[in-house]
Amino acid sequence: MLILIFCTENFAFLTILVNFVHKKYEAPLNMSALILPPLVRLRRFRRRCGYGVHSPYAFEFITQVIYERTHYYAYNSLDALLPRWQTWLNLRPRRLMRLIFRLANWQHPSCMRLLHPTPQVFEALKAAVPSSSMETDTDQVARDECKADLIYVGARAEAEAREVLRGGCPAMLIVDDLRHQTALWTWLKEHPRTTLTFDLYDLGIVLFDRPLNRMDYVVSF
Repeated sequence: MLILIFCTENFAFLTILVNFVHKKYEAPLNMSALILPPLVRLRRFRRRCGYGVHSPYAFEFITQVIYERTHYYAYNSLDALLPRWQTWLNLRPRRLMRLIFRLANWQHPSCMRLLHPTPQVFEALKAAVPSSSMETDTDQVARDECKADLIYVGARAEAEAREVLRGGCPAMLIVDDLRHQTALWTWLKEHPRTTLTFDLYDLGIVLFDRPLNRMDYVVSF
């Protein structure tokens, strides 16, 4: 009964908060953007901070990259690309954009291929590795001599991703909008050159050709 009362009161509070922010900033808000991520993290509670991960490499990747708490120099400029209410409430888009920045900063690719990137993702990757060449046109990339070290797959880019990977695998691949690209994610996990995969619910990370045992990790983020 107490749990029911708590949930009801907090749902009412969130509704009031959403209406306030909507009126103040005149921005469309979706209740699922506020409610769903905490519920997913609650369901994956035992998957957080590397709990149960025995591989030192994967554990370090989860704790030092995915969960890294360092405030990078570029965060302030990246936050400015988002609506103020998303920054104020620390919603999912802000956390994911910062994570994408950290992934590129960790991999430090010399060439990146971006399939259907949002302007925010493009700027995050550019800020992470300013010296990296960035290609967004699939046809142009196919003719380019630069081998991509990192590929970003945005929403509704499954077909393009499969086509690009036929020409070779990068060191790292990031799949955004993962819940709507489950067929691609299943195909990537079964890919013969895949070593490690990290399922963060709405973002997937694939590491190829590492001298490690194949493993698939579910991470609360």
